[in-house]
Amino acid sequence: MTAFRRKHHCRICGRIFDDKCTSHIPGSRFGLQEKIRVCNSCKNIMDEYDDLEAQEMSTSKSRAISNFQMNPDN
Repeated sequence: MTAFRRKHHCRICGRIFDDKCTSHIPGSRFGLQEKIRVCNSCKNIMDEYDDLEAQEMSTSKSRAISNFQMNPDN
């Protein structure tokens, strides 16, 4: 064991964290090929956003299907 803990920058908010408070996420959503390290707070916010976006997409699809079934000639 070393005398100090390695610290990491969150690539979203820029704050500094130790390893147990960070996660790796795909960098593709930011135009990068490699994974990036983010703090758990930023990851949770991104996960919540993804969940909301998925719900909105699901609701939009349901409405479109419902509208088509009610008006198949349109």
